[in-house]
Amino acid sequence: MEFQQAKQLLKIEELRYALNSLAREKGLTSPEILETSKKLDHLLNEYYRLCESAGRFGGMFQDRS
Repeated sequence: MEFQQAKQLLKIEELRYALNSLAREKGLTSPEILETSKKLDHLLNEYYRLCESAGRFGGMFQDRS
């Protein structure tokens, strides 16, 4: 695994942990949950793009329309 991908995975795991902690503290409908979830989605999309550019998914996530 490339360094950039590993670094991205670490950020993803940290944000997932933060999201779970927020959910326990504030409930699933709090504005903080929504904002953190959007950040996590963004990081996941970046990670998939990194993996695709490295050939890890073999075009699995390409738009086929």
